[in-house]
Amino acid sequence: MRIITILLIKVLLLSSLISVAQQEIKGTIYDINTRSPLTGASVTIYTADKSIPKGNATTDDKGHFTISNPPNGNYNLIISYMGYKAERIAITVTGKTKVYALDLKQTGLSPNIIKLTTVDIKGIKPLINIRKDTIEFSASDFYTAENASLKSLMQKIPGLTVGDDGSFYFQGKKIEDLYIDGRPAFSQSISGSGDPKMLSQIIQASNIDKFQIADKRGISGIPQAGNTDKVINITIKKEMKKGVNGTLGGAYGTDGRYASSLNANMFRNDKQIMLNGMANNNNNMIAPVGSNDEIMMMQVLQGITEFKKLQGNGSFDLSKNNKINFNLGGLQADNLTTTHTYRTNILPDSTFQYNSDNRADAKNKEASFFFLSENKLDEKSTLTLALSTSLGKVDNTNSNTFTTTGKTITDTINNGHTHNTSNTDKNSYMFSGFFIHNFNKEKRFVSLNVSVNHQGNVNDQNNFTLNQLTQVYTSDTINQHIHAKTTNNLLSVSPVYQEPISNSLVLNLSYMLNYSVTRNEQYAFDFDYFKMRYTKVDDALTYVFKNTLNSHVFTSGLVYNKGKIFGALSIAYNITNSTSTNFSNNTTFNQDINYWSPNLGLTYKINNFKTLNVAVSRNAIPVKPEFLIPIVSLSNPLYIKLGNPDLKPPANNTAILDYSSFSIKGTTFGIRTFLNLQTNGIGNSVYSDSIGRQITKPVNVKGNFTTSSIFTIGKRLNDAGLTINYRFEPMVDRNTNYINQLKNSTTAYTLNQGLVLNWTYKKLIESNTVLNWVYTGNNYSIQQSYFDFLLYSATINLNTYLPLNFNIGGSLTYSYNTAQHITNTLLNLWISRTWLADKSLQSKIFCFDLLKKFKSFSTLQTYSYIEQTNTNNLTQYLMGSLTWYFGKKKPAEVPK
Repeated sequence: MRIITILLIKVLLLSSLISVAQQEIKGTIYDINTRSPLTGASVTIYTADKSIPKGNATTDDKGHFTISNPPNGNYNLIISYMGYKAERIAITVTGKTKVYALDLKQTGLSPNIIKLTTVDIKGIKPLINIRKDTIEFSASDFYTAENASLKSLMQKIPGLTVGDDGSFYFQGKKIEDLYIDGRPAFSQSISGSGDPKMLSQIIQASNIDKFQIADKRGISGIPQAGNTDKVINITIKKEMKKGVNGTLGGAYGTDGRYASSLNANMFRNDKQIMLNGMANNNNNMIAPVGSNDEIMMMQVLQGITEFKKLQGNGSFDLSKNNKINFNLGGLQADNLTTTHTYRTNILPDSTFQYNSDNRADAKNKEASFFFLSENKLDEKSTLTLALSTSLGKVDNTNSNTFTTTGKTITDTINNGHTHNTSNTDKNSYMFSGFFIHNFNKEKRFVSLNVSVNHQGNVNDQNNFTLNQLTQVYTSDTINQHIHAKTTNNLLSVSPVYQEPISNSLVLNLSYMLNYSVTRNEQYAFDFDYFKMRYTKVDDALTYVFKNTLNSHVFTSGLVYNKGKIFGALSIAYNITNSTSTNFSNNTTFNQDINYWSPNLGLTYKINNFKTLNVAVSRNAIPVKPEFLIPIVSLSNPLYIKLGNPDLKPPANNTAILDYSSFSIKGTTFGIRTFLNLQTNGIGNSVYSDSIGRQITKPVNVKGNFTTSSIFTIGKRLNDAGLTINYRFEPMVDRNTNYINQLKNSTTAYTLNQGLVLNWTYKKLIESNTVLNWVYTGNNYSIQQSYFDFLLYSATINLNTYLPLNFNIGGSLTYSYNTAQHITNTLLNLWISRTWLADKSLQSKIFCFDLLKKFKSFSTLQTYSYIEQTNTNNLTQYLMGSLTWYFGKKKPAEVPK
């Protein structure tokens, strides 16, 4: 009831934004000769005096269009369609009439044999085009510097922002997929594409014709009511679909820093080939040599990483009905990280401190392959098949010294050191197939989705720990070898049948089977100092465990789609059985989980530019196998984890409210509110003893919830060359746990604000400014205490373009953490020059961390401790680079 009440309140609050007097301009666009409707024609109204766009619409499959809520005034209504003469209609909106219906005599278009248009309108071009569920921008409306990446273009899009890790967000929601001319690139699933973070830096902005943001659809290609996920699609210019283009670069600097990269792309109408490779030791994992993005991303990684990668993607139309897509790649990463940690553990009546210095050397190797085949069997049937596999090896070496103290530094509880080595071999494979058959009756179809997944790990580790117990004058030594093997096999089968009841209502019936088998084997051996080998079996840490999870979900639902309303109401019954067997002690834990899950999704299309989405769902989550079995892990002797076979499965009750609006003049606005109430939530019971050990056991708790909102505003001022994006994110999260058997409710308050300004001035100056302000506060009921801190950060990237093809630029990042009272300043400077007639060769010198003040630090506040960390990072170096941007083309001539 609470979740419904909160949702209704927020709907009422939003109603003030959308419940205004409705005025509409309507009409039907058609071919004046054949009388057939024209789908996708653009209709825009401009003010009669200054030709400022005030409304825009695109015709549907019947040629109809609607422009909602035009302001009162005198307008020129322009109708345009490729291959037809544009038409101009004078119209006056007074507010006295709700619907302005255009006469059919005015809206017929004549084919244009000689010219593209006969109407000369000198005004402001609409920045945004709305085509059904797609928001479209023309790349030519945004100036980007010579040799700039796609990322540089994307940063100018209103509503689209870049996170700290390089991920892209549209109106606060992360975008996972980027397509190229509708084709997936570097995809890893049957219904997705590659990561925009990577693709945006290996594709040049000069390739792009259109930039589109569209609703993400399911594997069947059918939109989902209430869904707000988005994907990006870019279309390639006609002239760039010839030859091969890309970059080739190399660099070398002081302290032995080096970098090299290769990106090669071939785009055609019926094929696509992409090759990406790099090798460096300057913490760059994505950007090509010579780009400014390369310098920016160094700030993200902690420690120092030597990275090598080679990957390729191919997409081919074998025939009209058969398409294939595949990826092949490998990488190697060696990372060295040193970390100092200062942790304050929260106890009912006191605190104690844990200090450690850790050195971690991680070596990772991985190879992967993915293949996708799309086959149109006939006019009604399609079969899609996917196969992927990967192999990996991870070697870790960790050395750690630690000290635990009481209220004062001199009150030492224990101290010691650990040394761990670990070698892990990983393997995985996946096979999936999707079949769909559409019947002659419209909207009737049957589909089948089948997938088989396997994941396996084999791990060998040696753990040595010396723990000095100061207060009792004893020591505890652990010297063990552990051999562990984990496998998981998952079979999923999901048939779906859809039957239309009427033109606007369909019945959807589905079944889903998930059958998962997880097997864990662990063998522990203590060191025998007489034999000088690991021969003593440690029964407490040796086990063979198997979990079988069998889930059946029966779902029936109704989908309504008419006019402005698109809604789906379904109810599912879930039958789940989880059986866990510990063969070491012959114990079995069995759980049966049966529950009803109602789901509601609603999309209300207020007009072409405003959309309201609502989603309400309930979903129970099977308990993870590792939470059930009572097994102690001694990888760190101070932190011991137990299992709990009596855990009940938690259930998430979730509601999402999302409102978004767009303006053809380049303004975006979004509000997204999320609420999750947990039933049978899982928390931790933590016990801290007198010698500094913490024993943790998962338990069921009440009162866990999360609520968050994201408010975003984006604005493009094209005349000023300025894009403004603002983000405001409040969040409250409550987690219940037990500390020394006393209940503790930790309520975390987070407030995140961000402002991004992207500005270009007359092709002379280009800047990108990012300002962030993050407040974090935790209230601990067990101590009636409150801890909070602020993190301020500002990043300014500036490029100046000078005569003789010179570029001088810099990047300044400043941050301040009030918890640690530490400031961080990173100043990078560079100078470059382009050569040759087409500016395809670039030489560059840049300096990283000119002031030698770059630091890496963080603060983490959890339910039972507050932790401050400081980590090593790259320090000042000077590097020179040479980059060739090959395959550049002159812009295609525009017909006069």
